[in-house]
Amino acid sequence: MSRSLDDPAGGEPDESEDLDDPRLAALVEALARGETVDWRQAEFSAGSEAEREQVRALAAISEVATFHRTWLAEGGITGNLDEDEEPDDEIPTHWGELEIIERVGRGSFGDVYKAREPRLDRIVALKLIRASAKTPEREAETLREGRLLAKVRHPNVATVHGAAGADGRVGFWMEFLEGKNLAEILQEKGLFDPREAAEIGIALCRALAAVHAQGIVHRDVKAQNVVRENDGRIVLTDFGVGRDATVLHTEEPSLSGTPLYLAPELFEGKLPSPASDLYALGVLLFHLVTGEFPITGNSFDELKAAHQGRKRRWLKELRKDLPGSFVAALERVLDRDLEKRGDEAGMEKELRRFLGERPLRRKRMRQAFIVAGAVFIFAVGMYVARELRRREALEHLDKAAVLHKEGHLQAAINELNEAKKIDPKNATVYLKLISYQSGLGRYSAALTIAKEADSLCGEFSLPSCLEVKGRLAIQLMDYKGALDNFEKVEKLGKDERILQEIVGLYRNLAQPDQGLPAARELGNIDDPVGAGELALTLSAAGRYPDAKVEVGKFRRRFPAHKYLPWVAGPVAIAAGDEATGENEFRSLATQHNDSEDESNGQLLWAQALMFRFKVDEAKEVLVKSSSLDFQEGFDRNEAIRKILFAKCFAIAGDFRQASLALQPILEQEKIPTNLKLFRNAALIAYSVNDIPLAVRFSKIVSQLAGKYTTSLSRSFDLQLKGELAWRRGNFEEAIKVITEARKERDDPQNSLSLARVYLGQKRCDLALPYLNDVVSRRGLIVDDFYTPWTIWNEAVASEASCRKK
Repeated sequence: MSRSLDDPAGGEPDESEDLDDPRLAALVEALARGETVDWRQAEFSAGSEAEREQVRALAAISEVATFHRTWLAEGGITGNLDEDEEPDDEIPTHWGELEIIERVGRGSFGDVYKAREPRLDRIVALKLIRASAKTPEREAETLREGRLLAKVRHPNVATVHGAAGADGRVGFWMEFLEGKNLAEILQEKGLFDPREAAEIGIALCRALAAVHAQGIVHRDVKAQNVVRENDGRIVLTDFGVGRDATVLHTEEPSLSGTPLYLAPELFEGKLPSPASDLYALGVLLFHLVTGEFPITGNSFDELKAAHQGRKRRWLKELRKDLPGSFVAALERVLDRDLEKRGDEAGMEKELRRFLGERPLRRKRMRQAFIVAGAVFIFAVGMYVARELRRREALEHLDKAAVLHKEGHLQAAINELNEAKKIDPKNATVYLKLISYQSGLGRYSAALTIAKEADSLCGEFSLPSCLEVKGRLAIQLMDYKGALDNFEKVEKLGKDERILQEIVGLYRNLAQPDQGLPAARELGNIDDPVGAGELALTLSAAGRYPDAKVEVGKFRRRFPAHKYLPWVAGPVAIAAGDEATGENEFRSLATQHNDSEDESNGQLLWAQALMFRFKVDEAKEVLVKSSSLDFQEGFDRNEAIRKILFAKCFAIAGDFRQASLALQPILEQEKIPTNLKLFRNAALIAYSVNDIPLAVRFSKIVSQLAGKYTTSLSRSFDLQLKGELAWRRGNFEEAIKVITEARKERDDPQNSLSLARVYLGQKRCDLALPYLNDVVSRRGLIVDDFYTPWTIWNEAVASEASCRKK
């Protein structure tokens, strides 16, 4: 039973509802003529619940009418429910000077014909108002649409050749587009690849820039109004609801256009603008890659409420595989604040960055191949062969990614090596091999692969080549060089992976404040790693309240995510909540669903226990961790565990056991990435007065610093020389070289070494500023996976002792 005249509560009908709305009359007329009507859009556009009920009723009638027409056609009976409609044999042969060939489409009140313009011998599309639908208002509207289009001359905007009245009918003629609209293509082939969508977006950015430059607001950018011609050209069409921006302010605000594409401000009664067209373009690209819309609703009121309640879906929710730079470009123009959307040029620039500045048209490629002839056949053969190899390599890459996610790094590396044999010039394979080998602590292997990849840089794309150089620099502990390369990659196109590297490098350089802008960009991306990087960088920069706020946001956005302990643990300890930090690391160490996270979690848990002076418990955790590291081959963690064991013994006063724990580290391969391990081992050996062992480690650091010259290696070398100098009683030399070390790298360890020298001279007044520097950078200390965090406890104890004096 219909309730079209009842309110939802079942009360009396609202006498104020206007059931004779012109929009309903137009729908009735379209239904009578057998025209195709977008009933969902009509329901969205209804102004009241009563009107929506009437639209639904008309839609039901439409279904019956469609069935009736189909039945007539199947029975061999021709005809139409509209007696006034022109049958095919009455299609005019001419309109003015144009020769009409055939009818190709029907609109609300007009027909579209394929026609020929004899004077120029060209095929055109002719849009005419049907005689039966002719009114002065519709004639004026048709001429207005034609004249609006005629003002714009751009390759990505449908070209109008003229608009006029002739033979009793008004219309305009334009270029005839051979192709399909994007809605049809989406229906036929499914979701668009992000690169393909980006190319469409660039073309439409140019089209809208040309439209807006003429003072026109399109108002109905959507998939149905964008045609891709058979040669690949993207064309913006249908300015039926477009308006001259100079007269928009004289009209009443309206919601003309397709509701799912309308910008939020239009629902608030604001006028259409270039910014609302840009929003619609963002929705269009969102739709092409997801098949969905950012804001949805089953009625106009629901859609409006969704906008007001900010109930939208995010790209990364629907397609987690989309590149960060592509997502960032779309999310910017979909911002509720139209001021933050920027303009077409800005969006085009971001999409170009994503594409890597390689805008090569398919049409030109085809023309080049045709001219080449035999070369074309050879090239296709080569391409097919390479494509088959590429796909086979991708299968191994996918398997490696799954194994890595499960914590089986060695198995993942085996898959990558297979991919490398099949496709030896695949940059992604090399980059992942470097990362996975480093994750296992096999720095020598990682360095070898990085050097091999660097020799192949000419075979890679520019971004991949720069990333390879950045990875090589990291293996050489040249963080400044790595940062330079990654920032160049970032300029070519926003990519959250690269932003993560940049943020991490600034923290490795002990400059977390400089990494905050990139970290904030990551925090705006709907990704847990990005959100975590922002919290960790704020903590490393000493902004603990802000870091805790970000952890709270992380919990709400990504509840129970496995990355949460990695973020919440360090932030809690840095902010002074050691118990919470310990619990977070315990959960990471005992989750048993990822052996790599479990191994790392055990070391972090031990660090947290040591930080709270629970040395015996820390040793128990370290003993348990050894079996897992041996089983999975986590070489780096095995070396760090020895450092932590030695530190536990040193804290307990068992200096002999501390030295014995350090001894095996001498057997580590002497490569630059182990500089931190050798430096920390030397400092612990000095602290337990095993000077010969400390000197041996110091010499290894000095040799590496001479072979791999970076600010980091010079800093470590100078620091250890200073530590040895003051123990030999040469305080002046010690102060000089450690001060130089701080200039190379201003990290807490160097400050603590300098404070130790002044404390050795019993000069608390000179030691206190450096001790305070260490104490104030608790977040940066906890951020360092390699270094025992108890250097902070040492600084606090020394500072308290000095202040008592």
